[in-house]
Amino acid sequence: MRSVLALCLTAAGVAAQASFELVMVADNGNGTFASRKIHRFDGDNGVYLGSFGGFGGNIIGTHLNQTTNSLFVYTNDFRLAEYDYNTGALKRAYNTDIGNTAYSMVVVRPNGTSAVRLAGYGAGVNTPLAYSFPNAGGTGSFSALPGYTFESGVWLDNNRFLAYSISSLNESVALYSVSPSGLSGTLSSSFLVDINAPSQMTYMSAIDTVVHPAPERLLTYFPSQSTWGFVATPGVENRHSSRAHDGFFTMANRGGAWSLDKYDSTFGQRGQFAAGMVLNPASMQTVLAPEPGTMLALGAGLVALLRRRRREQ
Repeated sequence: MRSVLALCLTAAGVAAQASFELVMVADNGNGTFASRKIHRFDGDNGVYLGSFGGFGGNIIGTHLNQTTNSLFVYTNDFRLAEYDYNTGALKRAYNTDIGNTAYSMVVVRPNGTSAVRLAGYGAGVNTPLAYSFPNAGGTGSFSALPGYTFESGVWLDNNRFLAYSISSLNESVALYSVSPSGLSGTLSSSFLVDINAPSQMTYMSAIDTVVHPAPERLLTYFPSQSTWGFVATPGVENRHSSRAHDGFFTMANRGGAWSLDKYDSTFGQRGQFAAGMVLNPASMQTVLAPEPGTMLALGAGLVALLRRRRREQ
C-alpha cells in the first residue's frame, strides 16, 4: 500500500512538470570563445535558465539525446563534444575526422547510429555525406544530384531523410530512402521549391509536417502528400526551429534583434521571449518533458493498481 502511495506521489510530482519545455539555443555570439554558448530557456514562460559552453570554433549544429540528458555540439573546427544539458558539464569529446570539406550542418538519425553532413554553400558537394555516429568510423554517401548543393536537412524517421539544396539553378528538396546502416540512401523524389533559406528544419511527426524557417515566412512540407505550403511572417527573418509539445519554436529577427517565438500546431503564435539575448543563433533543440496524456495514462494505471491491491487484501 505504501509503495503504491509512493508511486502516486511520484507521478503527481512528475505530472506537475509534464508540460515543461527546455529550449536550448546555440549562439555564436560575436565570434569569440567566451560568447559561443548554449543558452537555456523555459519554453513555457521564457525564463532564462543560464548557459554553458565556450567553443573554439563556430557552432554549426547540435543533436539532442534526451534519454542520456546529452546535447552534442558540432563546431566548424571539426570537433564534436557531448554535454550534460542539465549541468552544462562536458561528458566527452569525440573523433570527428570526416574530411576537410566545409560543412554547414550535421543531422543525426533518430536511432543515433549515423549522421548526415550537409556541405557549405558553394562547396559544390551534390550529395549528402554520411558517417557513423558519434565516432567517425564507417562513411558513405547518398545519391548524387548534379547541380545541387545540400545545406540543410531533417530525418523524418530512421528510413527517410529530406534534404534541401540552395543553388541558383536548383532550390529544391530531395527525399531519400536510407539503408539499414544509415550510410547510404537512394533518391525517392525531388522537386523545385522556392525556399532560399538554408536553415535547421523540424519534423512534427504527430501532424506529419516539416517546418522550414525562411525569410518572412514559415515553409511547411507534408511528406504524406508531397506538397508544400507557407505561413507569411512579414518583416520577420526566421532562422532555425525545434519542437514544442503542441507546435514548434523558431528564432526570429525583428529589426536586428533576435527573439524566441512559439507557435502551436496550427501556426498560431503563442509567445515571444528572449529578445536581444541571442546574437547569432546557430541551432536549436527542445527537451520535452512527458506529454500530459502520458501522465494521465500513468495515473489511470496507478489507480487500477491501487484498486486491485485493495481487492486482494
